[in-house]
Amino acid sequence: MSLKSLLARLRAYAGHDDPLVAATNLVALIVASNVPFYPVYHLALIGWDGWPSLLEIPASLLFFAIPWVARRSSRLGRALPSLIGTVNTLFCMKIMGEASGNALFLVPCVMVAALSFRTSERWIMLPLVWLPVAAFLLSIDRLGPPLSPFTDAEFAAMLRLNAISVGIFAGFIGMLYGRSAPDSARASR
Repeated sequence: MSLKSLLARLRAYAGHDDPLVAATNLVALIVASNVPFYPVYHLALIGWDGWPSLLEIPASLLFFAIPWVARRSSRLGRALPSLIGTVNTLFCMKIMGEASGNALFLVPCVMVAALSFRTSERWIMLPLVWLPVAAFLLSIDRLGPPLSPFTDAEFAAMLRLNAISVGIFAGFIGMLYGRSAPDSARASR
């Protein structure tokens, strides 16, 4: 299978008649395709001490399944990135330590929850927006030590990686959802 063919299949898999669902599906596939690289980054940055990040890889399968779910229930499909992302972020905070900066990934969870729902769906959106905030506040100093002891320099390297990743991802989310908004919504601003 050629790269062009693979990309066409992924585009079709993420596609949906509802632009919000299509945008959310694309976000889920971007996360699914990036999660397996984090262990590589950690191993390159901090060596074999970064082995706990290998435990993150199965999360990519959950994100990859979101477009399939969205075909059956668009609301559930739009809710899952924030839900799975919040749980996965807490898991990563535990295995890599709070000082690693993994908590920053709760910001895209809030963004996707806020942007994936229409005004008439605020009853779904609001709890999803506040779930990552509550998860963060309730987890501070409660997750215990990471699975591997890290030095201050290793924590600093992970924090830098996560801050850059979240910044780029947040920008991508903003551009993607801004592009998927109907022209009438953009014109009313």
